[in-house]
Amino acid sequence: MYKTIFKITSHTPPELDIALEKSRYTLVKTVNLMTCKINDTGFQISKDIKLSYTMDDEWLNSSLQLSGISDKKLQEIQYNIFKNISLQTVYIKAKRSDKVVGCGLGVIDDGFVGLYDIHVDENFRCQGIGSEICQAILQTGLNKDVTHAYLQVHSLNEKAIRLYKKPGFSSLYTYWFREKTAPNCRSIID
Repeated sequence: MYKTIFKITSHTPPELDIALEKSRYTLVKTVNLMTCKINDTGFQISKDIKLSYTMDDEWLNSSLQLSGISDKKLQEIQYNIFKNISLQTVYIKAKRSDKVVGCGLGVIDDGFVGLYDIHVDENFRCQGIGSEICQAILQTGLNKDVTHAYLQVHSLNEKAIRLYKKPGFSSLYTYWFREKTAPNCRSIID
């Protein structure tokens, strides 16, 4: 069986998206690419935020658990993606009483820092943890002479979008996926 997936951006001619929809390609995910200029505004980062330039098992296991990835094959894929990042990275853990309650990944590349895999335990949300994780990544970028940041966020994740707007992120463009699935195929897009 097969699955066909198209990635469409806000810069794609609209006729293609319309034709795919008419051909029964379903919309499965919409993502905003957001960017910002990093301003040194005296980031407030607590002692509960731990920073490392190498991935350790605690960060990896916490990232997998907080992201909800429970399938062993998908965990292995995620681990290999992280392990094979060849650029400079920073791994952030937010801890409360020695428990990791949030994490994030920063990847530094050519004057930019990308924010990835920002996750906070749902029992600890709305306490500023996500903001501190982002600030720690942005501060690391500043320390490495980075001037701009970017991230990708599901367009329906309004709480995360509000969080990212605080340090100045704004949407650069939107992209989405359309897929057509044959019987007995498993979706690969969350």
